[in-house]
Amino acid sequence: MAKYIWWIFIGLSSVNINSQQHIESESLNLEQNYFNTLDEDTKSKLKEEISAIASKNTDSIKIVSVSPNKDLIHGNIYTLNVVVVYNLASKDNGVLKIGFNSGMDYRSYRMVNDASKIIPKGNDLHVFTVKTRVIDWEEEGEAFYAMSNLSEHPHPQRWRPLCSDRHILHFK
Repeated sequence: MAKYIWWIFIGLSSVNINSQQHIESESLNLEQNYFNTLDEDTKSKLKEEISAIASKNTDSIKIVSVSPNKDLIHGNIYTLNVVVVYNLASKDNGVLKIGFNSGMDYRSYRMVNDASKIIPKGNDLHVFTVKTRVIDWEEEGEAFYAMSNLSEHPHPQRWRPLCSDRHILHFK
Protein backbone atom coordinates (compact mmCIF):
# COMPACT_ATOMS: atom_id res chain seq x y z
CA MET A 1 0.00 0.00 0.00
CA ALA A 2 1.33 3.41 -0.91
CA LYS A 3 2.45 5.71 1.87
CA TYR A 4 0.33 8.84 2.28
CA ILE A 5 1.72 12.28 2.95
CA TRP A 6 -0.69 14.85 4.37
CA TRP A 7 -0.10 18.57 4.83
CA ILE A 8 -2.70 20.43 6.82
CA PHE A 9 -2.88 24.23 6.87
CA ILE A 10 -4.91 26.51 9.11
CA GLY A 11 -8.26 27.53 7.65
CA LEU A 12 -9.17 25.44 4.67
CA SER A 13 -7.14 22.27 5.09
CA SER A 14 -5.12 21.41 2.00
CA VAL A 15 -4.09 17.81 1.53
CA ASN A 16 -1.48 16.51 -0.91
CA ILE A 17 -1.43 12.77 -1.48
CA ASN A 18 1.69 11.23 -3.06
CA SER A 19 2.44 14.74 -4.46
CA GLN A 20 0.33 13.86 -7.52
CA GLN A 21 -3.29 14.38 -6.50
CA HIS A 22 -4.58 17.51 -4.82
CA ILE A 23 -7.77 17.37 -2.77
CA GLU A 24 -9.35 19.70 -0.31
CA SER A 25 -10.44 18.67 3.18
CA GLU A 26 -12.47 21.11 5.18
CA SER A 27 -14.69 21.74 8.11
CA LEU A 28 -18.08 22.64 6.70
CA ASN A 29 -19.20 24.42 9.91
CA LEU A 30 -22.84 24.10 8.95
CA GLU A 31 -25.02 26.23 11.18
CA GLN A 32 -27.98 23.95 11.72
CA ASN A 33 -30.05 23.07 14.70
CA TYR A 34 -29.15 19.39 14.47
CA PHE A 35 -31.09 18.28 17.54
CA ASN A 36 -34.40 19.63 16.20
CA THR A 37 -34.02 17.68 12.94
CA LEU A 38 -34.00 14.32 14.76
CA ASP A 39 -36.90 11.96 15.42
CA GLU A 40 -38.14 11.62 19.02
CA ASP A 41 -36.47 8.23 19.58
CA THR A 42 -33.05 9.56 18.54
CA LYS A 43 -33.54 12.71 20.66
CA SER A 44 -34.36 10.53 23.65
CA LYS A 45 -31.24 8.39 23.13
CA LEU A 46 -29.02 11.48 22.86
CA LYS A 47 -30.54 12.93 26.05
CA GLU A 48 -29.74 9.64 27.80
CA GLU A 49 -26.14 9.77 26.52
CA ILE A 50 -25.75 13.34 27.80
CA SER A 51 -27.22 12.41 31.19
CA ALA A 52 -24.96 9.36 31.47
CA ILE A 53 -21.81 11.33 30.69
CA ALA A 54 -22.83 14.20 33.02
CA SER A 55 -23.45 11.80 35.91
CA LYS A 56 -19.76 10.82 35.92
CA ASN A 57 -18.88 14.29 37.26
CA THR A 58 -15.54 14.15 35.44
CA ASP A 59 -14.26 15.48 32.13
CA SER A 60 -15.69 13.09 29.56
CA ILE A 61 -16.32 12.87 25.83
CA LYS A 62 -18.00 10.19 23.73
CA ILE A 63 -18.51 9.92 19.99
CA VAL A 64 -22.08 8.66 19.78
CA SER A 65 -22.38 8.51 16.01
CA VAL A 66 -20.57 9.03 12.73
CA SER A 67 -22.44 9.08 9.45
CA PRO A 68 -21.89 7.68 7.01
CA ASN A 69 -20.10 4.91 8.88
CA LYS A 70 -20.34 1.81 6.71
CA ASP A 71 -19.56 0.70 3.21
CA LEU A 72 -16.91 3.42 2.87
CA ILE A 73 -14.54 3.11 -0.09
CA HIS A 74 -10.79 3.56 0.41
CA GLY A 75 -9.51 6.87 -0.96
CA ASN A 76 -12.92 8.48 -1.46
CA ILE A 77 -13.81 11.84 0.04
CA TYR A 78 -16.84 11.90 2.33
CA THR A 79 -18.73 14.53 4.27
CA LEU A 80 -18.97 13.07 7.77
CA ASN A 81 -21.28 14.13 10.59
CA VAL A 82 -19.65 13.27 13.91
CA VAL A 83 -21.89 13.65 16.98
CA VAL A 84 -20.14 13.94 20.34
CA VAL A 85 -21.55 14.30 23.83
CA TYR A 86 -19.32 15.83 26.46
CA ASN A 87 -19.01 16.92 30.06
CA LEU A 88 -16.48 19.57 31.08
CA ALA A 89 -16.23 19.47 34.87
CA SER A 90 -12.69 20.56 35.80
CA LYS A 91 -12.24 23.84 33.84
CA ASP A 92 -14.30 26.94 33.12
CA ASN A 93 -13.83 26.65 29.34
CA GLY A 94 -12.80 23.92 26.97
CA VAL A 95 -12.33 23.20 23.30
CA LEU A 96 -13.65 20.20 21.38
CA LYS A 97 -11.65 18.95 18.41
CA ILE A 98 -12.12 16.27 15.75
CA GLY A 99 -9.59 14.38 13.67
CA PHE A 100 -8.84 11.15 11.86
CA ASN A 101 -5.95 8.68 11.64
CA SER A 102 -5.25 9.78 8.12
CA GLY A 103 -1.57 10.50 8.54
CA MET A 104 1.38 8.62 7.13
CA ASP A 105 0.41 5.47 9.03
CA TYR A 106 -2.50 4.14 11.08
CA ARG A 107 -0.99 5.32 14.38
CA SER A 108 -0.86 8.95 13.28
CA TYR A 109 -3.98 11.06 13.50
CA ARG A 110 -4.55 14.65 12.43
CA MET A 111 -6.94 17.05 14.10
CA VAL A 112 -8.85 19.25 11.64
CA ASN A 113 -7.59 22.75 12.47
CA ASP A 114 -10.71 24.66 11.55
CA ALA A 115 -13.12 22.19 13.13
CA SER A 116 -13.13 23.04 16.81
CA LYS A 117 -15.78 24.26 19.23
CA ILE A 118 -15.11 26.36 22.34
CA ILE A 119 -17.45 25.32 25.13
CA PRO A 120 -18.26 26.46 28.68
CA LYS A 121 -18.20 24.22 31.74
CA GLY A 122 -21.10 21.75 31.62
CA ASN A 123 -22.49 19.09 29.30
CA ASP A 124 -24.14 19.02 25.91
CA LEU A 125 -23.70 17.63 22.40
CA HIS A 126 -21.89 18.98 19.36
CA VAL A 127 -22.02 17.93 15.70
CA PHE A 128 -18.85 18.23 13.64
CA THR A 129 -19.46 18.27 9.88
CA VAL A 130 -16.19 17.68 8.06
CA LYS A 131 -15.12 16.58 4.62
CA THR A 132 -12.20 14.13 4.52
CA ARG A 133 -10.56 11.37 2.51
CA VAL A 134 -10.87 7.98 4.21
CA ILE A 135 -8.05 5.43 4.37
CA ASP A 136 -8.60 1.69 4.82
CA TRP A 137 -5.80 0.48 7.10
CA GLU A 138 -6.89 -3.20 6.92
CA GLU A 139 -3.65 -4.29 5.19
CA GLU A 140 -1.82 -3.08 8.31
CA GLY A 141 -4.28 -4.92 10.54
CA GLU A 142 -5.81 -1.68 11.78
CA ALA A 143 -8.91 0.47 11.33
CA PHE A 144 -9.72 4.00 10.20
CA TYR A 145 -11.27 6.03 13.00
CA ALA A 146 -12.58 9.40 14.05
CA MET A 147 -10.95 10.86 17.17
CA SER A 148 -12.44 13.62 19.30
CA ASN A 149 -10.82 15.26 22.28
CA LEU A 150 -11.64 17.83 24.93
CA SER A 151 -8.96 20.21 26.19
CA GLU A 152 -8.75 23.24 28.43
CA HIS A 153 -9.26 26.54 26.59
CA PRO A 154 -7.00 28.33 26.21
CA HIS A 155 -4.35 25.68 26.71
CA PRO A 156 -0.57 26.14 26.97
CA GLN A 157 1.69 25.38 24.03
CA ARG A 158 2.54 21.96 25.54
CA TRP A 159 -0.63 20.24 26.66
CA ARG A 160 -2.54 17.00 26.92
CA PRO A 161 -6.25 16.57 26.27
CA LEU A 162 -8.44 16.23 29.34
CA CYS A 163 -10.17 13.28 27.65
CA SER A 164 -10.66 11.72 24.23
CA ASP A 165 -12.63 9.07 22.37
CA ARG A 166 -12.30 7.10 19.11
CA HIS A 167 -14.93 5.64 16.81
CA ILE A 168 -14.11 3.07 14.11
CA LEU A 169 -15.47 3.60 10.58
CA HIS A 170 -16.28 0.62 8.37
CA PHE A 171 -15.31 -0.09 4.75
CA LYS A 172 -16.87 -2.27 2.06
